Amino acid sequence: MRLKVILPIFLITVATLVLIQLTRPGPGNDTTLQDSGENTAIPTSDDIIEANSRAHVSNANEPLQSKQPGVSPEEESHEQYICRRTAELMELAMSDDPASLKSILLDLNNSEAEIRDAAVIAAVQFKSADAIPALQDAYSRTDEPEEKVSIHKAIEFLEPTPNPESVTATK
Repeated sequence: MRLKVILPIFLITVATLVLIQLTRPGPGNDTTLQDSGENTAIPTSDDIIEANSRAHVSNANEPLQSKQPGVSPEEESHEQYICRRTAELMELAMSDDPASLKSILLDLNNSEAEIRDAAVIAAVQFKSADAIPALQDAYSRTDEPEEKVSIHKAIEFLEPTPNPESVTATK
């Protein structure tokens, strides 16, 4: 069952990284920061989350590799935004921080279907039953059949399984 969850996340992450690499701006795509002599810092997850009006994540000093250095939010294309936010959600899913779960659940309300789908996957990867109420709310708001199926499967996965001893005791 774990492979069914990890494999799609892995594929999304790889696709995101490939897309980011292919869409890098500038004529010198193969030059690195070391070759250019610049000392450009990679933005932290706090910088990105603050820019998107998201909740504060406690691991502020951990650099987020999916953000392209030197690209301002205004210059970022729509596709780049979706890829970047999807990668951020996958990183947040690997955390045990409640603020990370809150940030993931906020994206269940995102206007972009791809980001909502990534938020559902991230909520499942987070493996917290605390996500169920937000998922149920998202389920009731969507009209898309595929999205409803995805959210319903996520809710079923996150629901706590009954203890077999308590089931037999009630019979």
